[in-house]
Amino acid sequence: MGALRPADEFAGRSHHGTPRRGSGRQDSPGLRQPLRDTMPSDMPWKRAPIRCNPRAGRGATTALLLALCFVAATPALCAQDPTFPLQDLFTGASTPSSFPAEFQSVGGLIFLRAASSGEGVELRVGDPTGLQLVRDIAPGVLGAGVTDLVPMNGLLFFRAAEADHGAEVWRSDGTTPGTFLLKDIVLGSGGSSPGDLVVSGSRLFFRADDGAAGEELWVSDGTAAGTALLGDLRPGPQGSNPRDLTPFAGGVIFSADDGVNGRELWFSDGISVNLVSDIASGPSSSGPTGFVVVGNEVFFSADDGVQGPELWRSDGTAAGTVLAADVFPGPSGSFPGSLAALGTHLLFEATDGVVGFELWSYDLVAGQATLVKDIRSGMAGSFPSELTLSGGVMFFSAADGVAGSELWMTDGTPAGTQLVADINPGP
Repeated sequence: MGALRPADEFAGRSHHGTPRRGSGRQDSPGLRQPLRDTMPSDMPWKRAPIRCNPRAGRGATTALLLALCFVAATPALCAQDPTFPLQDLFTGASTPSSFPAEFQSVGGLIFLRAASSGEGVELRVGDPTGLQLVRDIAPGVLGAGVTDLVPMNGLLFFRAAEADHGAEVWRSDGTTPGTFLLKDIVLGSGGSSPGDLVVSGSRLFFRADDGAAGEELWVSDGTAAGTALLGDLRPGPQGSNPRDLTPFAGGVIFSADDGVNGRELWFSDGISVNLVSDIASGPSSSGPTGFVVVGNEVFFSADDGVQGPELWRSDGTAAGTVLAADVFPGPSGSFPGSLAALGTHLLFEATDGVVGFELWSYDLVAGQATLVKDIRSGMAGSFPSELTLSGGVMFFSAADGVAGSELWMTDGTPAGTQLVADINPGP
């Protein structure tokens, strides 16, 4: 598989993918949604093609059709027409795309954000009978800019903006009366600009700015009364600006800057917030990012000021936060990214200074990192990205210098790393 991309990135290629159920992030109005290993039985819908038709002379996209075939739909219909649309929100081949994104399954319903010819990006819900607008939160063509959809306790939580309250967290049960503002953190039209909504355990975590403490970590049990600031890590209006909130050990692990230790690794269990480790001692920042949880540990990229940006691992304690692999010895660093687990290995993109950015594998048991394959020989690099696990095989995008950026697959071995198909021939 691969990730859903904005229409202008397809360049005339066909793409088949299953929308992620998780809390993937997208850049409105396009689609850029990472996928994860998911069994079809987990969802009330089945895969159907997403097809892109090339524009004459440019190979760009003129239409993007997303089809969702529900289990309850007529199998023959889906089989006869694999692009059977749930609903064409922007009718006609020449009209703009509705950019459906952030699909979430809640109580037998499919929630998503999408635009139409009458509304901007709003919350919509689908069932076997069709697709409906849940509530026109911000009437008009601009819409509420709905994003950050996450399910919790049978409800959907998301960010939306409208004139009276600005951008705040909302909740929905799929009905118009059951869709409303969770809490007006900043009274009036200012809005708290929430982001990074994630669920861990039975709590919703997110970052928000209440206008006094700056952007800090907030938590909610799904009610207005149970929505509160978790901790003012950086007193004053500047805020610690939490980023990359990731569910871990019943809470969230994230990066933040308290104004003393720089941007470092933090953890919250939903009750308190604590610094895990000051990786780059003093006011310097290690900039931990790209968190991926594997078992009882989290892996990420960080720069301790000595080895440069390298692969780190942590069990949530200061003593258990250590350098996992120094792929590029010296201060330059290997800049690991696109971390994804495959069995007892962690795959990631990095450079060792000998080859460019290529696919690497970290043995979780032996604690060693090795190059999987030099897909594009030399320092040019193939830049593997969007690693997606499906059926025990990792799919990803890479450019070998001959076929251009195409779909690749790997089982973690050099021999098992190969081009799936040259979908759009040529460099």
